[in-house]
Amino acid sequence: MLHTLKGFIFLALPVGVTLDITGNGEVFLKN
Repeated sequence: MLHTLKGFIFLALPVGVTLDITGNGEVFLKN
């Protein structure tokens, strides 16, 4: 699952998606 998550993050970053990583390790995608 981590590989899929990392792949999604790397694909989403160039699109202009801001990543918010909480202390719990949860990642929120904000447009």
